[in-house]
Amino acid sequence: MVPAVMHGFLRHRVFDIESRSDTHIAGRITFDGSEPLFPYSAEVLVTISLIGSTLRWEFHLTNTGDEPFGYGLALHPFFVKKKGMTLETNGHQRLVTDENMLPTEEIVEERPSSDVDTLASDAIFRCDGPSTSTLRGDGIELKILGSPAFGYTVVYTGLESAFICIEPQSCAINAHNLADQELAALQVLESNQEHLHWVEMRLSRLPGSP
Repeated sequence: MVPAVMHGFLRHRVFDIESRSDTHIAGRITFDGSEPLFPYSAEVLVTISLIGSTLRWEFHLTNTGDEPFGYGLALHPFFVKKKGMTLETNGHQRLVTDENMLPTEEIVEERPSSDVDTLASDAIFRCDGPSTSTLRGDGIELKILGSPAFGYTVVYTGLESAFICIEPQSCAINAHNLADQELAALQVLESNQEHLHWVEMRLSRLPGSP
């Protein structure tokens, strides 16, 4: 078994800031092989940019070591729910989970409800293509898009929750420990190879809104 931390471990790391401005910030983390949860040599550069009404995350990973490794990426954004809000997503298969929220590797055909007012969910959905979700409410449309590696979306909210989380993910939960590697969908980075992934949130006003 590969040890893991709920919601990943990059979020707890201190980044070395390489550049910043009013509309972007870029930070790098360097791994030297001594991290128990990620015992590889690698660099991860994360750049967050505001481009007009689009917020963009870029993840640039470089394998600086001799061994290949598998990894997954995810964002966990919270959005304020609005009365009458709707959700549209291309997540169409739910991964069944056990009492610890770990996938059993069983899949059921299911989409989250489009009516956010009546939606109660804490589930991961496999997408038909890259993760694509749209929230509409209060005259606003928010599109949440992932690059091709992001083939999963987690939808998390409750009937009494003031928020909804739409979480693009590049792999299944507990991916390193799943027997079905196609389902796990880990990205593999070979020695001296680089990968670039992105997530965008695009905000616009709905037609006819003030």
